[in-house]
Amino acid sequence: VRLLARIDSKKRLYFAPLQGITAQRFLPAEVRASLNTIVFKPAGSLSIQILSEAILGALKACHCGAYAGACCLQIIPKQWRDAGYNWIAHRRHALGRQLCLLQPTFTSRQLP
Repeated sequence: VRLLARIDSKKRLYFAPLQGITAQRFLPAEVRASLNTIVFKPAGSLSIQILSEAILGALKACHCGAYAGACCLQIIPKQWRDAGYNWIAHRRHALGRQLCLLQPTFTSRQLP
């Protein structure tokens, strides 16, 4: 989340916890209960993306150098990308204690 918030210079992305009101509004209960991951909902779209698809969608929404990176990563098969995402997600606390927390400067973009 911190990385996405940092590279989103035009502040197009907003962040909401999966247990929050915003997630309850957009995600069915069974989806929220089974997820422990990032979810991306493109503006104006009814669909949601999860795991590596969500990361790619969020990077593309940033419209910076991250867009080109997302396009390059998209050539990797989804199964491999999701495996890589899960590997990092399960080890995120070992990689950096506060890797997923929002800094105070990003809280204005946090939804309930």
